[in-house]
Amino acid sequence: MSFFDFVSPTLGSLTELAGNKSQTLSSDELIKSINEKIYELKSNGVFKSKVLLKLENSFTFFIYFFALWELDCLIVPSHPNIPISLEESLIECYNIGFVISEQDPIAKHAIQPSETKPGLLLLTSGTTGVPKGVLHTEKSILARIKSLRGTIPLEEVSRTLCILPTSFGHGLIGNCLFPLLSGAHLFVVKQTGLDAIYNLKDILITHEITFFSSTPSLWNLLFSKLDFHIPDHFVKRIHCASAPLDKRTFRKIRESFGHSAHVYNIFGMTELASWAAFNLCEDSFESNTIGQLIEGQFEIRDHLNQPLSCGETGQLHIKSECLAGGIYENKQFIEFSCNDWFATGDLCKFLTSKRLVWVARMGNQINRGGIKVYPEEVESLLMDNPHLESSCCFSIQDPIFGQNIAIAIVLKNGHSLQNAKAWTRRTLSPHKKPSKWYVLTEIPRNARGKIDRIQVRKLALGLVNS
Repeated sequence: MSFFDFVSPTLGSLTELAGNKSQTLSSDELIKSINEKIYELKSNGVFKSKVLLKLENSFTFFIYFFALWELDCLIVPSHPNIPISLEESLIECYNIGFVISEQDPIAKHAIQPSETKPGLLLLTSGTTGVPKGVLHTEKSILARIKSLRGTIPLEEVSRTLCILPTSFGHGLIGNCLFPLLSGAHLFVVKQTGLDAIYNLKDILITHEITFFSSTPSLWNLLFSKLDFHIPDHFVKRIHCASAPLDKRTFRKIRESFGHSAHVYNIFGMTELASWAAFNLCEDSFESNTIGQLIEGQFEIRDHLNQPLSCGETGQLHIKSECLAGGIYENKQFIEFSCNDWFATGDLCKFLTSKRLVWVARMGNQINRGGIKVYPEEVESLLMDNPHLESSCCFSIQDPIFGQNIAIAIVLKNGHSLQNAKAWTRRTLSPHKKPSKWYVLTEIPRNARGKIDRIQVRKLALGLVNS
């Protein structure tokens, strides 16, 4: 049985939203369009090929996506407007045979792809060079969809909205493929970005949306521009992923939607095919709590790879059927196995057997005179600083401690740096207090909404150098 034969019986309907216009394809119409596209692609020599898919959220994206999968292709989704230099690097690094875009539907390249297994190559949010490519197979993606079906009531996602890019696992697998392949009606906003965010209220009400996923940066941008309140509560479920949901943002979401919409803080990884753990946010919600993994096995281990007890911080290890087949890095392929433990690079701890708390990424920690300080933990604490809009903590060299703590901040309108420092001195533990402060107009973020720490450091230290 082919992949398409497997998913077509449960394929839902699809609506494309473009400004004030909308167009819908039923599941039968979608299947017909996919079959027509399969014939067109095959006639152009696209079969068992590596294909760079440069399309925005649309009918066209999903029609191409399912057709390419049926043709045993390896699909590499990317933003439609990636720089030419990056596109050329991706073609060379991953031996891309075809590029599909709005401007050139099927562009063939001189590089001939080698025999490849069908699947999905998801590009990570790299900040330098060619992004790493995480290789998923049909098996790992269908395992994730199966786990989500067993966890999320399908009536809650019956009318799903996607305002996130489909070039990332968060938007593509969790927000789109899971509901669409489970019989739901999927609404995709053709042009993601500011227009989609600012029209979110009208979209939710007009189309009676029951579920959508989001990121903290999306909410922060929305709340900074609009007084957002949903009077008619169609929305049953909201996910927030890509970065930890903080208490301040959760409170604003609760104020906008009331208690009728359940808000979930989501832990996910590209290597684990998107969403891996859920935590239902209640009024007593604590930032960074990610709950319990929805499938597989997991352990917290120390630097000697030994399991830790509740309350101890260590690296999260996961054994899962949803694990990717491997990762491409610097033109080398590192193979994974779902039978092996996968070291996530995330520092976590258990508070109870069902309460997993995310602490930080391992590579971000600051060693201040032998005391480890986690930037994400400092940033979480500073979310309660009434004088700050946002912050980013990073390390600087120190002649005494080796490393010390620096903080880049965006002040709220009418608030002073002096007051922000005073609040921090009263509130933070001595070893977590920043030694240097840098005031920026904004905190740079990457395409996924995560803080771009490299760029923040450059901007902050550039202020001093200039």
